[in-house]
Amino acid sequence: MQPYTQVELPELHSQGVQRPLIIAPAFTTDCLETIHELGIEGAELYAEGGGEEKNLMTLKCLNDDPAFLDYLAQKVSAHAGGW
Repeated sequence: MQPYTQVELPELHSQGVQRPLIIAPAFTTDCLETIHELGIEGAELYAEGGGEEKNLMTLKCLNDDPAFLDYLAQKVSAHAGGW
């Protein structure tokens, strides 16, 4: 998937972005590697371009909210054919 965070994050500060927010809607479950890459390494990449690491924000994974689990349970019930 593009754009690649490794390329884009260092450029954001020079484009005037002061508080970038990373949203990764393709990830519906917590993946430690992804959290590390987007959060920790992403902040470092943003800082390489002149921004402050603390200003990079990431949106939590969808499964962090009980409403998402309820939604999934409803979908399974509706489409699992009575299993």
